[in-house]
Amino acid sequence: MNKVIIMAISFILSAIFTMTATAAEGDWNFYGSARILTQWTNDKAIGGSDTDEFALNLQNNSRIGALVKVRDGFFGHFEFGSGVNLRLLHGKWNFGAGSFIVGQAYTPLTISYSTQAYGGDRVMIGYGNVWGGREPMLGIHFDKFKIALVELEMDDNYGGNSSAMFPAVEMSYDLNLNSVNAKIAGGYQTYDTEVGGTSYDVTSFVIAAGATFESGGFFLRGNVWMGKNPDGLIGVSTGGSELPQADGSVENDIDGYGYLIVTGAKLNEKLSVEFGYGHVGTELDTDIKTNEVSSYYGQAWITMAPGVFIVPEIGVVDSEEAGESKITYIACKWQINF
Repeated sequence: MNKVIIMAISFILSAIFTMTATAAEGDWNFYGSARILTQWTNDKAIGGSDTDEFALNLQNNSRIGALVKVRDGFFGHFEFGSGVNLRLLHGKWNFGAGSFIVGQAYTPLTISYSTQAYGGDRVMIGYGNVWGGREPMLGIHFDKFKIALVELEMDDNYGGNSSAMFPAVEMSYDLNLNSVNAKIAGGYQTYDTEVGGTSYDVTSFVIAAGATFESGGFFLRGNVWMGKNPDGLIGVSTGGSELPQADGSVENDIDGYGYLIVTGAKLNEKLSVEFGYGHVGTELDTDIKTNEVSSYYGQAWITMAPGVFIVPEIGVVDSEEAGESKITYIACKWQINF
């Protein structure tokens, strides 16, 4: 396995240097970020064990990439993470009125306001953050409006053979009002799955809104979302019912909601603080109660030198409402950008 990883890294680096050397035109701006997470967790399972664990890991979002300007109106962007995983790979053509995006990029249904370090920059994904993520897509970006056809995610508990006729559709609109920035976004997808000769229609949608306020170093950010079978479009981590499933010939869908609030301040050039709280709830049609998870944290961003950061953090992930556990953690992210 180690030999395969080394060969893959060597191939990627060789390709990068070859492209750089042979590019007749274009401006290549390379960048990288190395990130280590040290983390201690105490996991108290309901009616079960009480487990302590320590870890020191290279975060999988450590990265190397490049922004490329080929010529006026034509741009490229690629980014690989550790392990070797493809994070971003897309081209952009500015056609005047807007831009055409082809490749793997951040989808319009992404409103990310948290910098939670837990779990390797979890940033509250699944705990209230609206995270469409990095997906293969065809997109058109205007000044404030974005729309994209996104690779469809067929994930459910039906256990059948799934097929789709259309991709997922996502869109967003940005509002900029002096110190306040806001965003509204939505996504929709549908596909069929067949189990034992019975066909089921699995439809997902999410609508979301978020806003930020900044003044004098102080900031306040928040978002809210709701949807049906939301795990097909954004990250959801209630620990309970998250995926639609069939009960005989009856389709059982998931209703979900979530919200996030983040606040903090830049105290000086060397120190910033941030506090966040998020909550998610999901409920299967046949469930008696809503499965819920909450997470909250406090952290400090300490700048040791330009591009060198230490981020100590303490927080909790509470999924007791979903019948699972309560995790208390102390973490520290160590990061150098280059």
